[in-house]
Amino acid sequence: MKSKHLFSSFFFIIILLTANTTSKAQAVNIDDSLALVNLYKSTNGSNWHHNTNWLKGPVSTWYGVTVDITGSRVIYLILDGNNLNGTLPHLNRQFDCTH
Repeated sequence: MKSKHLFSSFFFIIILLTANTTSKAQAVNIDDSLALVNLYKSTNGSNWHHNTNWLKGPVSTWYGVTVDITGSRVIYLILDGNNLNGTLPHLNRQFDCTH
């Protein structure tokens, strides 16, 4: 898969995933979590304008991340104007990326 370079600090990405309909709350899917960690590391996350809780707290508390009602799947990722720099990694095929 070809990576896309991020040329602007005004990069906007929304990741839409299939929502998990399980009624019991659970931890965020491991593949979702690992994909976000990979995104953080490959786009210089430590220098983002806003990186609250990234790699520190539960995924549901990470700046720009929205999880489904069960807390088990990431459904949106909004990092508009957040100083992402680097190469956008290949994201798991479950992600439908729009930028």
